[in-house]
Amino acid sequence: MTGRRGRKRSVLGVAVGVIAGCVAGIVGTLAVTWSPERAAAERAVPVLPLVTAVVVSQRLTDAVDVPCVPAPDGAARRWQCQVPDATGAAKGDRLDATADGKKVSVDVVGTASDPDSGAALLVVEAPREVRSQASLEVRVVMADTKTDVLTVPAGAVWAAGDASPVLRVPDGDATRDVRVETGVAANGWVEVRGAGISAGQVVIIRGPA
Repeated sequence: MTGRRGRKRSVLGVAVGVIAGCVAGIVGTLAVTWSPERAAAERAVPVLPLVTAVVVSQRLTDAVDVPCVPAPDGAARRWQCQVPDATGAAKGDRLDATADGKKVSVDVVGTASDPDSGAALLVVEAPREVRSQASLEVRVVMADTKTDVLTVPAGAVWAAGDASPVLRVPDGDATRDVRVETGVAANGWVEVRGAGISAGQVVIIRGPA
């Protein structure tokens, strides 16, 4: 009897040892694969979902408001406005303007250059109701598509491996890049031209929904 009990205790001890070893191995594995620090780090990694937009047909106008000052020669109703070199305004054009916050129109009567800086100047003639000490700003068009064109949000234009612009479009469970040419950019939109692009087509951008 004593021998049998000894053998049973010996077998039980071996079994307990094996089980304890397995439990220690599992705990060790869990300790390696999970920790509070690792979990926090994984939660801190942002996941940026892809957001879609559509190609829109619209006219784009890129314009800036430039301040004007009374012409230095003292000519009545004449003002000088410093404008970017890229402006297409010329003599004979009528431009939108604001005088003391009121909408008015002014006529371009000439162009000039600042004698000190060489900056481009427009000489405009304001309506009679605009007082000589008014705060006058003229809206100058930098670029204008003049007609409706295909446009996408600026964030929808991606760069291909060779840095050329592409649109990324859904293609089943994947995406594909469509090469485009870009044109006028204004108010967060960009003109795009390319084969296979049409109004209403879905494109992919990155950003908040």
